[in-house]
Amino acid sequence: MSWLSAAPVPLVWATIAVVLIAAEILAPGFLLAWFAVAAFLTFALTWAVEGLPLIQQVGLFTLLSAVLIGAAVVWRRGRPRPAPDAATGINDRAAHQEGAVAILDEPIRNGRGRLLLGDTLWHVEGPDLPAGTAVRVVGHRRMVLLVEPAGDAPGT
Repeated sequence: MSWLSAAPVPLVWATIAVVLIAAEILAPGFLLAWFAVAAFLTFALTWAVEGLPLIQQVGLFTLLSAVLIGAAVVWRRGRPRPAPDAATGINDRAAHQEGAVAILDEPIRNGRGRLLLGDTLWHVEGPDLPAGTAVRVVGHRRMVLLVEPAGDAPGT
């Protein structure tokens, strides 16, 4: 009997499944999990069908792995994704400036200017205003702050 037709103990496939799950836990990426499921299914089928040759077991494992990974890829592509412009506010520095009040160091001319807010020099858009005017950040467009006169701003 050659090694290709020798039937290993089905528990070997269960052991492979457990090792793959442990590897998935240590290095998450959700790829090894599909191989672990394929190994577990191979274990179940070799347990149910005694005497299944090794070459057929390996072929079954390979086929199940390919089908499971293919199904995962198709499922992931079909899931809805958030729109790229859906602002979450995370790492959006300009959004965190909304509501801030500051004094213009430089005038706003032709609707554009610059403002020192905290330790950052921001490009701003708003009505033409002289230097020294208190402005409130009312919005942003990408990394440009939209400002308006603060009027009765606290602290000014």
